Amino acid sequence: AVLRGFQQGERDYGVVVRALLCCIRGMSQFSEDVLRLCVKYKDQGVVGMDIAGDEEGLNPKDEDMFEKSTYEVFSKARDLGVNRTVHAGEVGPAKCVEQALDRLYAQRIGHGYGVLKDANLYARCLKDMVHFETCPTSSILTGAQPLSTFYHAVCRFSDDEANFSINSDDPMVTGTWTEQEYKLVQSWGLDEANIVRCNVNAIKSCFLPPGEKEEMVARLYAAYGIQQE
Repeated sequence: AVLRGFQQGERDYGVVVRALLCCIRGMSQFSEDVLRLCVKYKDQGVVGMDIAGDEEGLNPKDEDMFEKSTYEVFSKARDLGVNRTVHAGEVGPAKCVEQALDRLYAQRIGHGYGVLKDANLYARCLKDMVHFETCPTSSILTGAQPLSTFYHAVCRFSDDEANFSINSDDPMVTGTWTEQEYKLVQSWGLDEANIVRCNVNAIKSCFLPPGEKEEMVARLYAAYGIQQE
């Protein structure tokens, strides 16, 4: 039903929407079902899978940052050609990001602010162009980046030309849409060029299949009046 709604919206309004199906920390009993649905609807609008949930209280000295069954499910997802993004390092330690990349085979990282606590890991992410899905308002509401933080992770990512995008997380919870997120990061010092770069990063790092992704990149470049590389 969700996918039919997206398809109708695309026909009627030209807005392209695809779906990620999300596993939840502490509810790994449903993860196999999530993967099964990703495979079943892979060619009908589901472009990948995710795992989200609270990282509060995780100890970086622990061997595993995720449940053992989660590693197995995401390994299967990789073998089945299902794209993978992982919420990691939002409030949890940098080790969450490291294990998301190395053991969950994440192609993108949700939030990821904790990566800044590990200089070597951050340098690796910059070199490998790991995409971070940042959510400015949400980061403050959750305490991931408290208001007392003088230099927000988004600003650091921007200064370092990291591969990141600006997102609204859950608009019904945060009460914001993308426009408000842009205004917030502009108040932190990001300019229009920074935001354009973020949107180009977002499209280039999205999970659209080949052909569709190139079309969306071309549409974005045309909208901005940018000469395509």
